[in-house]
Amino acid sequence: DELFAGYGRYFQKPVEAGLMRLPAWLRQGIVGPAAALLDPFRGWQLARAGKFDADPGGYLHDHSTHFPPPLRDLIGNAMAVPTPAQRGFADAFDGPRQSRMLHADINTYLPDDLLTLLDRTAMAVSVEGRVPFLDHRLVEAALSVTPDARTPGGAQKALERRMAARLLPDAVLCAPKQGFASPVPAWMAAGMGRDAERLLTRKRALERGWWTEAGIARLCRDPARHGFRVYTLLMLELAVLMLSERPLGDAAPDVSLADLAEAA
Repeated sequence: DELFAGYGRYFQKPVEAGLMRLPAWLRQGIVGPAAALLDPFRGWQLARAGKFDADPGGYLHDHSTHFPPPLRDLIGNAMAVPTPAQRGFADAFDGPRQSRMLHADINTYLPDDLLTLLDRTAMAVSVEGRVPFLDHRLVEAALSVTPDARTPGGAQKALERRMAARLLPDAVLCAPKQGFASPVPAWMAAGMGRDAERLLTRKRALERGWWTEAGIARLCRDPARHGFRVYTLLMLELAVLMLSERPLGDAAPDVSLADLAEAA
């Protein structure tokens, strides 16, 4: 996906493209403010449309972050936001926009998320994972072709599918994309959300000023929409708790999440 443009974020959404065809005075002076007034999150989504050409790394970040400005406002976080790592890698790559975006994901999302999960999962059962698609010669070749050759007509992974056509049946080549997301919203609704809220709103957690009690309550009330955000904050809080407040060293925790929430 990171070599052959297999994610929708490498392509501007139709509503964003339509918005950018409007005169700047109309887009910035009327449509954008009106959308933000009705729905801050929707207004922010429309505002990021201009980054597709001007700031492709920032556009990638905006399509992957769990906590854009409207969500940080919702939870009460007023911290300064660092420059997105994707922007630096996209700006450093000399090539067309799509290739710059792929280069940014190859240097951020791939090693910091997908490959980390692969390595931890495989090594947990003493298996060495191999990723032949990341042979440096294949990566260099994939990034050297033009977007028109890689994704003609905006078709995701078109070049890769064409390469595999003689090896795979159409049912595989044309199958819809399937992710590997965990059922976090279901976990939250089943009880984890209750324990998470208690941990995230304990006195020491709130004293850091990263979020407010009211903000956490808003997230926890809607696990279908915010379950992954609550889970992200929960993992951060557990890391602070177990690595800083109550250092465990090399010992595995011998208490459950419910036990920690009860102690909070």
